[in-house]
Amino acid sequence: MKRWSAATVLTAAVLTAQPLAAQESAGAAPSAPVNGSSERYQVAPTDGGGIARVDKQTGTVSICAVSGTGMSCQPSRDEAAALRAEIEKLQARVDKLEARARERETAEQAEAPKTLDQTIDEMKRVFRAFGDAAREFRRDLAEPDEGPMPDRT
Repeated sequence: MKRWSAATVLTAAVLTAQPLAAQESAGAAPSAPVNGSSERYQVAPTDGGGIARVDKQTGTVSICAVSGTGMSCQPSRDEAAALRAEIEKLQARVDKLEARARERETAEQAEAPKTLDQTIDEMKRVFRAFGDAAREFRRDLAEPDEGPMPDRT
């Protein structure tokens, strides 16, 4: 098994602690501790010369490589498969929502002529009522005044 230098282990520990520190400095509540520990990630050296990073909250394992500028992590095969499954699930959901949107659009287009006909009929009714009111007003003006209105109390 490969022995890790103190600098490599310290770099890995600092890099995994940075997201937690950034979250705390932004005023957000830190991640809930697991088993009384305040650290979300646990790191351990691997036989291949990398570092295994275990997320204590989700249980996912990432394989990380340490370089002079930092640490880069790749999801494990299980995690990648889970991500692909989630993407497929979300894509199916998007496809279903798009199909429903197309169905609604088609139904609205089919209703549009009926709605237009109903609107025209309503406008005709309004104009007829307005014409009737205008004729009644004209008739009231044309009738001679018969004197004062009788008292109807």
